[in-house]
Amino acid sequence: MLTRIASGLTLLAIVLAVVIGLSPWGTIVMALVVVALAADEFAQLARAGTDTREAGLSAVVTTLAIATNGLVQVVLFAVLVVVAARAVGRGRPDQDVIRQAGVALGAPVYIGVPAGIVCALRTEFGPWALLAGLLTVIASDT
Repeated sequence: MLTRIASGLTLLAIVLAVVIGLSPWGTIVMALVVVALAADEFAQLARAGTDTREAGLSAVVTTLAIATNGLVQVVLFAVLVVVAARAVGRGRPDQDVIRQAGVALGAPVYIGVPAGIVCALRTEFGPWALLAGLLTVIASDT
């Protein structure tokens, strides 16, 4: 229990330093690093049996599209088309193909979209608006 509290306080200090101390683009860069690592872990947990860079790249591009007010619909549709083409191109689908497609589509939606919203909040409304939203989620989650 004490370890969990200590790690939570450490992460809170890091988040505060990043959100308040860095510029909006610094926050976006840090978020992209975290998204790439999270997508890699997501793919490993799903045991996708494939190169985890695909999930990481799609999640990072989605995050960047949302953070910069880009065309996120176009990015997500492009990810869908590429994943579908790869799945069809592999021939008869088996469990691995379906799992790989699920991870490749899940990472941008499950990891990239929320991270992009966090970055967009920081860019558009400043660090205090982002902290208010984050603290609300943290308080309601405990």
